[in-house]
Amino acid sequence: MYAHQDEWHVEEVCYDDAHVKKVINEIRKNFDGYFEQFIQTEAGAGVSDRAFKDLQKAFGTKAITKSSMKNGSKAFKNIIAEAYKEFEKDRQKYLDIFDVDTLEEYQDDPAYFKSQVLKIECPIIHATLFNRYAKELDKYRGQFSIAVPQELLSVVTVL
Repeated sequence: MYAHQDEWHVEEVCYDDAHVKKVINEIRKNFDGYFEQFIQTEAGAGVSDRAFKDLQKAFGTKAITKSSMKNGSKAFKNIIAEAYKEFEKDRQKYLDIFDVDTLEEYQDDPAYFKSQVLKIECPIIHATLFNRYAKELDKYRGQFSIAVPQELLSVVTVL
């Protein structure tokens, strides 16, 4: 979240070439497995084959054949279709909020832009600010609350 540049903080280790290489190697080593699980669970909306088999075993139910299990291609298409539907749901709101002419009108009242438009009307910011279950977002919420309205408006109007 944009507030004051002197409040941005990236851990020093993120600038260390050896650390960056180590992170990239870990990603390369584990990506295929995580991607396969991502597909099998339809981006977390379903259950992986392994988890399903574990549940079958735990409940003592009859095993199903591989041919009756969900096809990876179909799962991937479902993930894409769901993401597209979710994107389209809020698309018009974003187009309205970030319309160049509309943004120009907010120059007279940047505080309104921050407190009403971004905080209440912008879907992703609203959902983030009002999600009290994700403690990892506390820093974002704090940065948003102290952010200078004019700076926020300036950031989104830069083309």
